Amino acid sequence: MFEQKRSGWNFNWVGIVLVVVFVLAVVWVFRQNPPSTPADAPERKAIWTSGKIVEGPLQVEAKSYLSFPVNLNKRSTLIATFTTGENLKKLTFSVFAARELESWKVREEVNFLTHTGPVPRGTVKRVLEPGYYMIVLDNRASAETIRITESNIEVE
Repeated sequence: MFEQKRSGWNFNWVGIVLVVVFVLAVVWVFRQNPPSTPADAPERKAIWTSGKIVEGPLQVEAKSYLSFPVNLNKRSTLIATFTTGENLKKLTFSVFAARELESWKVREEVNFLTHTGPVPRGTVKRVLEPGYYMIVLDNRASAETIRITESNIEVE
């Protein structure tokens, strides 16, 4: 009396198994052999400077200097304070473009963004544009090691 009609998909199980195996094989091939990047495109991750660069006591050897690289990806404010604790012990605090470091080392003229001259203590607040800079505590003019009793250099 009642006839039941079958409607819908007529599944061919062998076909379904073959399609699934093919899809899995394609996924496996791409996972095992990911597309490579061109050889002439080096993979570089930039490290941006933010927060504290140095804090606490430091020591600058005689006829030497300490340098701290700063890499900024946005306009930032450099805030630095330091003190040697003695009026006769003086350092020079400088900030300039990192590309000028070699010129500075051989005492050629460089374009300082900030330069204190020899001082026993200093406070610097300077807005820097995005770029790569060097912060230098210079003791090259002195024949004695200078101990910085307090220092705080940071980028906000």
